[in-house]
Amino acid sequence: MSSSKKDFTVPSRRELELTALATGIASTFPSGDVIKINGTGFTKADFLAMVQGFLDPEVAARQGHVTLAKLVAIRKAGAKATAEFIAAARRALVSHFGAQNAETLAAFGVKVPASRDKATGPEMVARTAKANETRQARGTKGAQQKAAIQGAQPSVVVTTQGKLAVAKPQKGASTP
Repeated sequence: MSSSKKDFTVPSRRELELTALATGIASTFPSGDVIKINGTGFTKADFLAMVQGFLDPEVAARQGHVTLAKLVAIRKAGAKATAEFIAAARRALVSHFGAQNAETLAAFGVKVPASRDKATGPEMVARTAKANETRQARGTKGAQQKAAIQGAQPSVVVTTQGKLAVAKPQKGASTP
């Protein structure tokens, strides 16, 4: 499809010229006259038929563009709902016929869902070690570890002018 931004609801210049010709032929051209165009003689009926033969594809093409734009807009508007329905229908078919019934599901175009293998002992150990290494490298902590970290209570000092001053706590100091 072309990406032009032309407004196809408005007739083109050529379509307007052909429409004007057809209107003029039908209303003004005398019935008994013959007109020569490019060396060929045309009666009123022949002349009108020739113009109409050029006009019909112009109108049909423009209307086709308008119809296409409307249908594409409708398709785009329903794309999310369509995808959700298809996914739900696949899940329902697998549930209804069973995941082991590959032949019946294939008739609906549904592939049998692949079963996930359980991790073996060594795979679980490797997964846990990798997670621990990542956590240590990033310095992330769990909720209980975060709750255990507390800063030292600030020391309140009364100055000679009667004002309160807060002393900065020492680094690494914590209170239980």
